[in-house]
Amino acid sequence: MAVFVNPYGIYVFEEIIRTGADSQLRFKVTEWMPVLLPYVSVSYVAITVALVLAFKKRAWKAIFSIPSLTLLMTISSIRHLPVFVATSVRYLEYYQGVLINKLKAIKPTKEINRVVWTSLSVLWIFVIISAVVGVRGSIYQPEKYPTKAVAYLKENSCKGNIFNSYNYGGYLIWQLPDAKVYIDGRMPSWVNNNQNYFNDYLDFINKEEPRKEQIKKYNIRCVLVSNDEAYPKNNKSQPLGEWLIKNNWESIKPASSKSYSLFILKP
Repeated sequence: MAVFVNPYGIYVFEEIIRTGADSQLRFKVTEWMPVLLPYVSVSYVAITVALVLAFKKRAWKAIFSIPSLTLLMTISSIRHLPVFVATSVRYLEYYQGVLINKLKAIKPTKEINRVVWTSLSVLWIFVIISAVVGVRGSIYQPEKYPTKAVAYLKENSCKGNIFNSYNYGGYLIWQLPDAKVYIDGRMPSWVNNNQNYFNDYLDFINKEEPRKEQIKKYNIRCVLVSNDEAYPKNNKSQPLGEWLIKNNWESIKPASSKSYSLFILKP
């Protein structure tokens, strides 16, 4: 019954299915990208699977285990990697011990022994350092968020609604709880009357006509986006930032940085 204790109730399963089946997320949102993209994830998955296949008797039975289920989830989306690690780490530890015992039993020459242990040590050091770097990058760092833009908006509240980058939604809800933001991490797969909000979000960034319609429809008076979205490289159409400035929007330099820009519609 505990599974139903959540804000969605029984509809949590609808949310799971809709999110899992949303192909837009796979290559647009980092946490939903396939696990084959980050090399540290591939290292852990490859080592664990290889050890199980090599040393588990009747390895095919592992297909029906919980680690196999979480492995499929992880291959689908990198956000599930911690779940796979939690369910598989004891297998990794056990079969690593089996490997070490087998290597000891072989009694190789000192030269071969040194090569084997050096290789294993380098491999594990690589995995550990990569993991630490990845975790460090996930820790809250103020410079990753639009701190100056938020400080500006606290002093000069937006006269309408805010269009924001997907990655900034949660931060804005936290820092500006009274402001109405455009999108956050809960919303990419939401659909209303066959209208997908994440598609609308991409249309605003990339297409002029949908952008005009949404500015009017949602009374958007402030735009806070990453510079990768405002001034994308190799963009065939006019970049969002240039279009805004050309159409009576002001770039607020004191509230912008090298990673994001704040634009406000002039009176």
